[in-house]
Amino acid sequence: MTPNEMLDISLRIQKILHGLGPDIQSAILGDLVSLWLAGHVFVEEINNPPDQRPLTAALRDEMLTNWTAYVRALIPASERQILDTKGRA
Repeated sequence: MTPNEMLDISLRIQKILHGLGPDIQSAILGDLVSLWLAGHVFVEEINNPPDQRPLTAALRDEMLTNWTAYVRALIPASERQILDTKGRA
């Protein structure tokens, strides 16, 4: 997938979330991120109970840590985008 295709999808999601308020937006984004993380399971652990999947837990922790760092890095550009478009509809 190209960066332009990813941006197009992001813009479509932004339109869906626009105006819903921070609590609802947070719940929706949390649900999507949890689904993304839940989709990563080590095959060797797939039949183990969720609390007995140490490799999966470690992978998800690492993914969430990396994703959080990525999100934090995007905040300045996102803030500029929001502030540059306020009042210009």
